[in-house]
Amino acid sequence: MISEYNLKSKIDNCPVCNSNKLKILVGYEKNHLVRCKKCTFVFSNCKPTHKELDKVYNSYIRDDNKRTELTLKKMHLIVDNIIKKPMLNECWI
Repeated sequence: MISEYNLKSKIDNCPVCNSNKLKILVGYEKNHLVRCKKCTFVFSNCKPTHKELDKVYNSYIRDDNKRTELTLKKMHLIVDNIIKKPMLNECWI
C-alpha cells in the first residue's frame, strides 16, 4: 500500500537519462515499476518515505558472529598487514 507521501513523491523522469517517457510494467503495478522508453532502465517511480525506509532497514539483524572462518581469517590478515605498514610523516605508505 502506498502512503500519501509516496503519491506526492512520484518520480516523473528517468534517473539515468532524464527522459519523461516512461512505461508502466504490466504485472508490476503494485511495485510501481516503470521502464524508460529511451534507455530501458527499470525503476520504481515512487519514493519511499523515511518511515518506510526505517521499517525495511531496521528489520535486518546484523550478526557479526555469523562470519565464516575464512572471512575472519582474511579480515585478520588485512588488519595485520595494515598494522605492520610503516608510517612516514603520519601517512600510510
